Amino acid sequence: MSINITSLKGLSFHLLQFHFHWHQHNDEGTEHAIDGKKFAAEMHFVHQNDIYKSREEAAEHSDGFVVLSVIFEKTRKTNPFLNPIISALTKIVDYPKNTTLQENFYILDLLPNKLNEFYMYEGSFTTPPCHEAVTWIIFQEISSISENQVMNN
Repeated sequence: MSINITSLKGLSFHLLQFHFHWHQHNDEGTEHAIDGKKFAAEMHFVHQNDIYKSREEAAEHSDGFVVLSVIFEKTRKTNPFLNPIISALTKIVDYPKNTTLQENFYILDLLPNKLNEFYMYEGSFTTPPCHEAVTWIIFQEISSISENQVMNN
């Protein structure tokens, strides 16, 4: 599975991985806030610049990575596009385990409709060693996730 981001500084990036940040018991699971408000969950699509041969090399450069961030607000409506991922997450009992998705899904369905409306800034990864090698793109459009989907993670 791969997504190419082109035209950002004239560079091309490839998808390394995606992951979630959430909190089961409140609506403040996101790493980013919009207008001072945090939300139930945040999904990060981590991309590496194609000109660097390794993650270590990319981490040494300010243009090493682009992270696309999708913010999720808890609603009553189930987000059907998240179901294959949530089904797989129930198999992960201990951190840092991983699992294989049993169902296919279209990764672009996880992105908001308005891809041209976003916040962007140069920053760092949010986990140590926090390399300052990331261009963050946080989509303004908020996606939905049901309380059931948050609680099942």
